Amino acid sequence: MTRILFCAGLLAAFSSAQGRPYNFMTTNSPNAAFASGGYGANATGMGDVDGDGFEDYAVVAPGAGVPVGTFPNNGVIYVQSGRRGELILTMIGDQPGAMMGNAMLSVGDVSGDGIPDLAVGSPSHDLAFGNGGRVTMYSGSDGSVLWTSDGEAIGRERGSCLAATPDLTGDGIPDLVTGEPGSDIGGAGRGRAVFLNGATGGEFGEAIGPLVFASFGKTMAGTVSQMAVFVGDGAGRTYELPAPIVGVSTPVLFRDKPPGGHVPVQLALIPKVAGGHRIAIGLSSADITGNNSGVLWLHELNGLELFARPGVMPIAGFGFEVARGQDLDGNGEDEIVAARADGSLMPSIIEIVRQDGTLQAQLSSGCADGPDLHSIGDTTGDGRGELLVSFASGQCGIAETWLFGTGMEVTVTQNGAGDVLASADIDFGAGRAGQSYWQLFSISGTEPGLLGPSPWPLVPLNIDGVTTVAQSLSGGPLAPNTSGVLDAVGRGQSTLTVPASVAQILSGIPFQSVALVLDGAGQNITATSNPTTWVMP
Repeated sequence: MTRILFCAGLLAAFSSAQGRPYNFMTTNSPNAAFASGGYGANATGMGDVDGDGFEDYAVVAPGAGVPVGTFPNNGVIYVQSGRRGELILTMIGDQPGAMMGNAMLSVGDVSGDGIPDLAVGSPSHDLAFGNGGRVTMYSGSDGSVLWTSDGEAIGRERGSCLAATPDLTGDGIPDLVTGEPGSDIGGAGRGRAVFLNGATGGEFGEAIGPLVFASFGKTMAGTVSQMAVFVGDGAGRTYELPAPIVGVSTPVLFRDKPPGGHVPVQLALIPKVAGGHRIAIGLSSADITGNNSGVLWLHELNGLELFARPGVMPIAGFGFEVARGQDLDGNGEDEIVAARADGSLMPSIIEIVRQDGTLQAQLSSGCADGPDLHSIGDTTGDGRGELLVSFASGQCGIAETWLFGTGMEVTVTQNGAGDVLASADIDFGAGRAGQSYWQLFSISGTEPGLLGPSPWPLVPLNIDGVTTVAQSLSGGPLAPNTSGVLDAVGRGQSTLTVPASVAQILSGIPFQSVALVLDGAGQNITATSNPTTWVMP
């Protein structure tokens, strides 16, 4: 299977803290038959549904009709293989207009059959009340409904968001919290958070928003490993939610809104190496720099501010999406992933930030619409987590990280004779172990060019009259070591040797290099790295 494109192209890396790009490449894409109805508006990891040892994921098309091609806006959820992208299971909303899937959360095995199950929020669902909302628990094994929990009055919008909690009811099943930002209990527009029994959907606690017209419960973050639930309102405030005492939990203000007016909140809990969590807060229109660029905050759960990272573009909405990265670079610590979108035709930007506040990488999504970001476990066999990225324009895929930043790190040296040696360390992960690799070099840029006969795909490297293509498959004095077989952990090495006389002529010229992985027959490309640029000394 070839690598798939997000929107118009690969997630393109254009900077990193080390001066090398950071590789994010799609491995899976939706079947065109169901890439409609806003497919990609929301996505989440599901755990291992198909039993192949790799995490799978769920993607929603909230505007999809049933059958496909009709438009009642039921909402359809597609569970896909994290390893192969294949469709495993389909879950269909039960009400036209409900636009199921505004929120999705895998809380583990609720039904006891060994397969992770999926909680889904549908805030536009109507039972007896307009937009009362609904939370539905679906079986991960067959897509059947395990339970439903409905909003109890008009306009409550239950299911606007979901967060996990530990087992607070003592039945051995993790519980959850859902938001009702439209609730008027205690005053107009206060909003509410409702604790739900993970096994039955029954309510066992609530927290009423402290301010009128603030829409408490608009966003949430929580974890089953400790009682740490944080709730955002529609005005940019963040609250901590204690476990309910006698059915009632009083929200505690954790972080007030910054200057700049209306600043919606996005939240993510980030595990610490030493145990416990930190809370990442994104406020997409925060004005701390005077230009409404947005801000990403990281706090200890005791309120200690670790850093405040403002956006760099005016009115660009930095922090409109925030997620955990499961140790994307292999350094043993999880990262914070945040995105911005300025609402123009420019592609949205994704930043990967370490917990010390330093920038690990900055990536262009290739899409003008903002992405939905979710952490997902290892789907490639290299021991490192991936990032699930989706777009409401109809795209979704796994963004994969490589140990060397691009799947390939090039080191340039010179020997005593003045020959230039461009040595590449290639890392495609253990899932590609034993497959053959091939390296190309270009001096003509990285726009896609046709490589080889059909069905070989386009690769991000120009093939034209002035391109230098190095391939040991056809021989050549400059590149005798540019192909081989990936070892047991998916690594390989290659070297381009440029004689001193040639290097002098090419001195100062940028070279682009890309690594390819071939199938067992050595005829079809199954993976490519992003191009790496280096300069002839």
